[in-house]
Amino acid sequence: MKFPNLIDLDQKYQNVWFMSDLHYGHENVLKFGLGRPFGDLAEMNAFLAETVRNTLNKKDILFDLGDLFWKTEEQEMKSLCKCFPEKTIKIIGNHDKENLYCPGGVLRHYFWMVADLIDLKIRYHGESIRMTLSHYPILEWNHRHYGSIHIHGHCHGNIDRTWNSDPKELRIDVGFDGELAREKGAFLLSLDDVLDALRKKTGGLPFEIWARQNLKQQPDPPEDEQK
Repeated sequence: MKFPNLIDLDQKYQNVWFMSDLHYGHENVLKFGLGRPFGDLAEMNAFLAETVRNTLNKKDILFDLGDLFWKTEEQEMKSLCKCFPEKTIKIIGNHDKENLYCPGGVLRHYFWMVADLIDLKIRYHGESIRMTLSHYPILEWNHRHYGSIHIHGHCHGNIDRTWNSDPKELRIDVGFDGELAREKGAFLLSLDDVLDALRKKTGGLPFEIWARQNLKQQPDPPEDEQK
């Protein structure tokens, strides 16, 4: 099944979810994670698995933006992945072992697409929303000045106040420890959660109009500086 560059939610109702930086099986994340009030690793893993099982539907769309497992037994990884929707998109993070997700990898068949970065459009309530998704936050992304939003993980909420709080930037951290996940009390964030958070910045203006007013495209340097 080919991955499309346009997902039309107006044609068929589906829930869309985002998550990042679960770090299932990663004990050290209990020390630096901002939103992890767990007594030990077993408690965290059980919470992650139970939430996935009780929240996701096979007909949903799920974007995992990286750092899913760490030092986890194969059967335990497969047990969690079996609970994912059929249309689950995997973005590779720095703690992901790529051999698990590459063609022939033991987890590859659980994912609709595996990539480092994805550009796509989602049509939702009559609006076409451009987005760029990656594990790492980036400063400039495709169609940024035309209203494309950038969704990332990796930072565990550590750049939310210094970078993502910039009222002009349509960039958001959907990681477990990010500001939005902590505000919602959930590591599975819906498309509405993400859009509502960004629309607070725009005052409800469509992203394209906001970007044209606030995110001017940088002019090309003079010809002599391009050499």
